[in-house]
Amino acid sequence: MSRTRSERKTAPQAWDPRYRAYAAAHGKTPEAMLDADAEQWPWDKMTGFAQWIRWAWQAWDSTHPDVDHHRGEAEQAAFTAWLVETIGVAS
Repeated sequence: MSRTRSERKTAPQAWDPRYRAYAAAHGKTPEAMLDADAEQWPWDKMTGFAQWIRWAWQAWDSTHPDVDHHRGEAEQAAFTAWLVETIGVAS
């Protein structure tokens, strides 16, 4: 059974750890970060996250020169773990 739009808005979300790290980097909860980004970029509320995650990958690449950077499953998992360890996650 599909939920209505209002039910989706009020239902608790299981936030992606990368998005939670993004919110934590800005001192916000994921919900507050989404609201802030929607206000700053009303045409695309994920613009801030897209820019930040691109920066995060660049930081990862520069600090992990021994990784082949093909972005396979193992590197994706290591990157997420590195973000959570380096930045933390918002609750």
